[in-house]
Amino acid sequence: MDKAAKAALLHLPRATTNCESYYGFYTLYEHLLIDKSNKHYHTTEKLFDTIYPLIFDDNKATVIEHRIQNSATMVNLLTLRYQATNTLAHLQKASRLALWLIKSYQKKNGAFYNGHKHYTSVIYPTKNLLFLSEVIENLLTKDKSLTTNEKKQWKKN
Repeated sequence: MDKAAKAALLHLPRATTNCESYYGFYTLYEHLLIDKSNKHYHTTEKLFDTIYPLIFDDNKATVIEHRIQNSATMVNLLTLRYQATNTLAHLQKASRLALWLIKSYQKKNGAFYNGHKHYTSVIYPTKNLLFLSEVIENLLTKDKSLTTNEKKQWKKN
């Protein structure tokens, strides 16, 4: 996994109009999950913090907003980032982005659309949203790190 992380840093994730350009973060954060002491932690975090504001703000996509797959991928990456770093702010950001994605692109039938184009099977936004919901559910029911008031706040949002 260390070699994969080194390769991801050799071919750096980039802020572009396509989510594929930041797929390297999957490898970097999966590596952090396996080895919390790994030497790529600070570089990964700095790189993510540099790229993210170039394509998203705190609540939505800002570059090619209609590319549902970009936002769905970022929800997944932010959730994975939370798991790897245990920084609650990443999960909160993922949650806000997911809510924007749902409000903006999901129809009453549950499918995701960009105009008339059906996007439910393009990088499977629902899978990414389910991953987020599973992590939040675990945080609220099994994880002992949140106080009762913090859990109530999460449920409110």
